[in-house]
Amino acid sequence: MKTTTLRQLLSELAAQQTTLSRTLDETPRADRYRQYHTDLSPLAWHLGHCAFTELYWVREVVCGDQAVDEELKALYTPELSPKARRGGALPDYDELRQWAAATQADCRERLVALQWGEAGR
Repeated sequence: MKTTTLRQLLSELAAQQTTLSRTLDETPRADRYRQYHTDLSPLAWHLGHCAFTELYWVREVVCGDQAVDEELKALYTPELSPKARRGGALPDYDELRQWAAATQADCRERLVALQWGEAGR
């Protein structure tokens, strides 16, 4: 049986995060915010949703940090955010991209800290 280390898992996570971000970076700006069908969210929303979901699970659920921003929760929680409104509610792409990258890096750091018993930093 192969043993996967936390470092390997976090490396895979970072690679997937980078793939999503690069895919969006290569998508024309106007297309990032377009809702192509009423059942689909704009592409840029998915970047924010992924980063928010990591933030929620790592910070709030695992680390007990209840300071998750309510505006983020309202935008990136599917049940609270009607698909037709998502594109117009998103920040500028550069701001979204920077926030997502910083949030994802912070979550990875917190997961490492958990290994060493420093989760409450």
